[in-house]
Amino acid sequence: MPKSTLNLGHFLLWLLNSVSTINATASETAFANCTLTLPANFLKAGMTIRIKVFGVMSSSTTAVSQRVRCRYGGVSGTILADTGAVTVVNSLANALVVIDIVITVLSVGANGTVEVQAMITWNSNTAPVNRGMGIGATGAGNSAVITIDTTTQKDLVLTIVFGGTTSGNSMSIRAGTIEVD
Repeated sequence: MPKSTLNLGHFLLWLLNSVSTINATASETAFANCTLTLPANFLKAGMTIRIKVFGVMSSSTTAVSQRVRCRYGGVSGTILADTGAVTVVNSLANALVVIDIVITVLSVGANGTVEVQAMITWNSNTAPVNRGMGIGATGAGNSAVITIDTTTQKDLVLTIVFGGTTSGNSMSIRAGTIEVD
């Protein structure tokens, strides 16, 4: 019978301890509670970062598009995952949103590389809707590695930008974790 193993290398980097809500804005904005500062040379080849957050979104009777991204290097940093502009159905009220992101470090250095795959799921009043998050913003997964600089301190952020500023369109991140293996 195979023996069980305990991976002592797994640890929790971040635990959500506040709610962050962003109301319809045409400027890409980071969720305040979903920013993690990674020190210079923290990332190692073979390391995997798992981001899982839960929240809610609402839309007015005139829903506007929403675009969720994960970036390395702050709001203007390298895009790791991107939903593309998605117009949700009208009149959502606190519809559940789940965002899952897996980042695997392949190599480190000024031209380090990562493999990133992500999915966003939300309730659309009738059924959950799933959308892949790729850097091409097509709703498909990433099909190539992404180059990042692991030698300097960088913020890993989750952002949103809306296609307009119509009142009643919003997203809140309410619970989640970032874990490292």
